[in-house]
Amino acid sequence: MKILSFDIESCTGNPWDGSLCSFGFVLAENGAIIKREDILVNPLPRFFSLGKFGEEANIKLAYPVSAFRSSPRFNARYSAIKALFEEADLVLGFSAQNDMKYLNNACDAFSLPRFSFEYLDVQLIAGIVLPEYKNLGLKAVAAHFGIEFAEHRSDEDARATYEIFVKLMEVYGGGLEELIEHYGVVKGKNGADGHTNCYSLAEIKNRLAAGGRSVKKILVFYYFAHAPGRVTPRGDTLKGERVNVSENIYLNDMPFARKIIATAAAEGCLFDSSIQSCSLFIAAEGDKLVPRVKKINRRCKIVTAGEFAEKYVLSDMEFDDFSILTEHYAAVVPDRETPEERAARLEKRNGNTNKKR
Repeated sequence: MKILSFDIESCTGNPWDGSLCSFGFVLAENGAIIKREDILVNPLPRFFSLGKFGEEANIKLAYPVSAFRSSPRFNARYSAIKALFEEADLVLGFSAQNDMKYLNNACDAFSLPRFSFEYLDVQLIAGIVLPEYKNLGLKAVAAHFGIEFAEHRSDEDARATYEIFVKLMEVYGGGLEELIEHYGVVKGKNGADGHTNCYSLAEIKNRLAAGGRSVKKILVFYYFAHAPGRVTPRGDTLKGERVNVSENIYLNDMPFARKIIATAAAEGCLFDSSIQSCSLFIAAEGDKLVPRVKKINRRCKIVTAGEFAEKYVLSDMEFDDFSILTEHYAAVVPDRETPEERAARLEKRNGNTNKKR
């Protein structure tokens, strides 16, 4: 089996501006690295900007800017990179979602077809094999196994990713297919439409049971989107209202929050997740978000969850939360810049350019 482990660096940290500046990889076969290279690219942005203007960059690349500027553009590197993905039987990345965005953006910037491949995210595997280990950054997991590497040099990050993968499989003690089957690991995919993330069905169950903040936010936004189609309409007292439910309610009592959302939907409202534009904010008792809402959205009406519950008989709606989370983690990420992201990027770029002048 040939295993390709890769990593990407950007000269701006922005995944929409053609900023890919290196594609580093190791290619291993039968446990030995047979090929390794850091493929440097001359990126499209005029400036390298990995920190706030006037401050030292928080990420330091492994080469001087001149090394990147003297390298070919991505389109000249495309065929060599494509051949690597075609040669590999297994592709590895570490926290690979950003790498996918940079890679797809580079293809788009030169009107080239996106690469098609499946991959395993070694960070996910680390969370499965080392469940007691909380810091799952590349540097921390490498240190856990005594692996030294030059951080933010793409071929070194790729080597560390591969060596971590080997160590994780040793700790697990079984084969890769056994691990995939036992933990319900679904490989990520990259293609013309974007990428899907690598995820584990067992880990989704664990996250749902733990009830963390990120999981609750995913569920609530799903309820917002689908509640109107899942409840029986019974009135129009909230017709025309854009309702937001305070996170302090659903973080502390998700079943109660779901009843409130169902009731609001049954009364004909729309849901608005922004406190800046909602017209009705349902708050927890003593909610610390209320002063902020009043400050930035003076026209918004504010009621407490208790007041809302006194006014309405609360409704129920049924959802399979595990299916919701699975759908979320399996969703295709288009890896294309939205109009809002483009406007923000151009505003930031123009601001920095003006400062340089």
